[in-house]
Amino acid sequence: MTLDIDRMADGFDVHAKNTRKFIEDEANETIERMLRCRDSYRRQLIECKHYIEEQVAFFFEGLEATFLQLENEVDELVKKKIASLVETLENIDTLLTEISTCKSTVSKLNSMLTGKENYN
Repeated sequence: MTLDIDRMADGFDVHAKNTRKFIEDEANETIERMLRCRDSYRRQLIECKHYIEEQVAFFFEGLEATFLQLENEVDELVKKKIASLVETLENIDTLLTEISTCKSTVSKLNSMLTGKENYN
């Protein structure tokens, strides 16, 4: 019977060693998977950060381009309005000159009709 107990003890030792080896292997594999997941998460987080930064930069580049285009359009419109205003002011000056000429002519004609000799 001692022989059977020794064999049983040896069997338990082998089984315990195998179980321990299995647990260690599983623990190591779990740790390696966890580290791979952690690395993958970090990599994905960095990629996500870069993607978001690129999208934000792209958004603001588009916004700036739109603003510059709008600014140029407004500048062109203002230039046209100023040119139109200058033309209108020149027309007013021309009309004022013509009015002054007409006024002078009417004054001379009036003087001629009333018999005054001051014809300037």
